[in-house]
Amino acid sequence: MKKVITTFAALALIVSISSCRETAEKTENAMEAAANDIENAAENATESAEKMADDAGEAINEAKDEAGKLMNAAGETANETADKAGEALDNAGDSIEKTVDEAGEAVNDAKDEAEKKIEKAGDQIKSKMKDVSGDN
Repeated sequence: MKKVITTFAALALIVSISSCRETAEKTENAMEAAANDIENAAENATESAEKMADDAGEAINEAKDEAGKLMNAAGETANETADKAGEALDNAGDSIEKTVDEAGEAVNDAKDEAEKKIEKAGDQIKSKMKDVSGDN
């Protein structure tokens, strides 16, 4: 019976050792798989981060280009507006000068006409005075 118990104990020990080896192999395989998963996840994260950085750089460059275009367009519009305002001021100055000249001419014409009428009235008064005084 002692031999039977010893045989069973030896068999149990062999099974136990075999089971431990299998558990160790499974643990090692699981650790290798986890390490591979971590490595793959790290590579994917790095690739994603690089792509995001590239996309952000492209977006920044596009925004910079658009801002430059808008600034150029605003500058051109401001220059055109300033040119048009200058032209309008020149035209207004010309119109004012023309109006002043015309007004001056009208005043001179009115003055000349008034002088003629005053002279005519004076001549008429002198003529009447001669008739009244009898000087011929």
